[in-house]
Amino acid sequence: MTPTDVVVPQTNANDEEARVVEWLVADGSQVRSGEAVVTIETAKTAEDIEAPVDGYIRILAEADAMVAVGASLATVAAAAQHLPPVGQQPSAGGDQVAGDIVATAKARELAQRHGLDLARLQVDGIISERHVRQALGNSAAPSTDSPGPQASPAADDAARTEPLTAVQKAVAATVTRSHQEIGSAFLVGQADITDALDLLDQIIDEEGVVVTLTDLAVHCVARVLADYPRLNATLVGESLQLHDQVNVGVAVEVNGDLYLPTIRAAQAASLIDIATARQELVMALFRGEADSSSLAGGTFSVTVLEQAALLHQVPVIFPGQAGILGLGGVRDAFVPDAQGAPQLRKLAGLAVSYDHRIVNGAYAAAFLQAVADRLQTPGVSA
Repeated sequence: MTPTDVVVPQTNANDEEARVVEWLVADGSQVRSGEAVVTIETAKTAEDIEAPVDGYIRILAEADAMVAVGASLATVAAAAQHLPPVGQQPSAGGDQVAGDIVATAKARELAQRHGLDLARLQVDGIISERHVRQALGNSAAPSTDSPGPQASPAADDAARTEPLTAVQKAVAATVTRSHQEIGSAFLVGQADITDALDLLDQIIDEEGVVVTLTDLAVHCVARVLADYPRLNATLVGESLQLHDQVNVGVAVEVNGDLYLPTIRAAQAASLIDIATARQELVMALFRGEADSSSLAGGTFSVTVLEQAALLHQVPVIFPGQAGILGLGGVRDAFVPDAQGAPQLRKLAGLAVSYDHRIVNGAYAAAFLQAVADRLQTPGVSA
């Protein structure tokens, strides 16, 4: 019987590879169908991959290796004698092999364009585009043997080492990828949210449901995106995929780690439905019960930080999305009414980061104004 491969799944449309975090079974051991055998890490989450069938497993990718989506992490055979030899490289449809070098097509194209010999890269497993970019960046950096200032801790610095968590590593990779791939630009403004905060208090009193400014921001953004479809899109090559469904990712901090749970079909949900869904997602994260599907599939994102000292926040666009709205600090300010008399109001800073390859400044500015208008007239959005 032909062995069955354990492959890297496509959990997010924009992921090209995943990192092998750790193997949960020993090489050559017997496994059961549905048994978790390896933990992998993508740009947005970490997840366990299960054995597809009963049998004996041959591990093909070592821990900490980067493996392309669709490539084999391991293979499972019905009998131990049918396993491939120890040390066989992961197979990956579409990846190119030259001698002992296994690399993705994008990695080879980038290396060839910059005259980089892939044989110089010491990579376990498949060489990805990320490995090539790292090598190109390192080759341009000054040598540590050359004279000049060096960034090293002082001799009397009692520093301690704190390893990054899997989530922190994923966030770092996502931010790096965002800066490398996206033509990011941003605009800032503000909104009078006095009436919005009154509405939230009213809903809590009358409905008994805790609805936050974050929930209202998600609700307003989802409704406005119906009129601004290019900000609810994904750039794929030279084409734009316009999504019919608005799936809003909400930046959430849980125990010091940043997550992006997704409110699906937010354009059709009520404000209370959005609040309920967000609370359920956050509680699942706190309990450690959130699955990878709840952290993927976002088409636009929202992040809210309400500290009064923070006038604006300019957030990072998540790869695969066209933009993200940042709601900044809430502060008191005197604003003239229709007769010119000063009124004490609650103002919040607004910012939209947008992919300039997809939309221009005028389009993004109109979107930001529309969101501000909805926040300032919350009855329209409730």
